[in-house]
Amino acid sequence: AAPLHIHSAHATVRTDNGVVTVERRDGPAFERPIELVASVQIHGPATITSPCIAALMRQGTPVIWRGVTGYPIGFAMPMHGAGL
Repeated sequence: AAPLHIHSAHATVRTDNGVVTVERRDGPAFERPIELVASVQIHGPATITSPCIAALMRQGTPVIWRGVTGYPIGFAMPMHGAGL
């Protein structure tokens, strides 16, 4: 598995049938099987759907939101395995 970095401001990240899809206005869509995604790192104002975040959390994959300079500003991590 490898991290998935989203740099396109108008991108939308979603899942469908176990595949993460990145749709962009300025280029073709990119697809990767969800089990091959180690993390999703969103640089700038891209969009990720709630069902996509939920699917990533179910498999233990973090989502990191970063400013346009790359500085981390938000983090979602699954809570399973946290002793709760």
